[in-house]
Amino acid sequence: MTGFMVYGTIGLAFWVLGILIRVGVWKAWFLKQDLPPIRMRASVYVVFPLGLAFLAAPIINIAASSEMQAANAATAFLGSMAVLGTILALWQPWWLKPTWLQRLESQYDSDTINALIAEWRKMDRKEWGALIETQQGLDELVGRAGISVATTDRRGRPIER
Repeated sequence: MTGFMVYGTIGLAFWVLGILIRVGVWKAWFLKQDLPPIRMRASVYVVFPLGLAFLAAPIINIAASSEMQAANAATAFLGSMAVLGTILALWQPWWLKPTWLQRLESQYDSDTINALIAEWRKMDRKEWGALIETQQGLDELVGRAGISVATTDRRGRPIER
């Protein structure tokens, strides 16, 4: 397998992983323990730019007219993807978050979510993944965690259940 195929395969794997996270097929990443200095919940937002960087590397190499031009273009592109990945990891835009996570974050503050995660890590991952998909399941998960939660969202509006 040539270097082009290796880079392309790695890039495609990152994109597939990102899509699985975004559409809510893979949810277990949310319950992973952090590995300092890596924050697992933030690192998943890096998969799209990282995948794009790996997919583009062979294309840049083929399109360049010289090795020096290829090296310069690859360095500039990879640098911009590193910056984009860092921005996404810090910003964590709502449009990249799965629907279930958007719902969870709209109803609970980060301290409550962290307390819930500590309890949810003790549960079966498949059961947790199935329950987190719906509002009714989320309410059941919160009840199982036995944590007192607010009845208003971060903006002070009543939470509709």
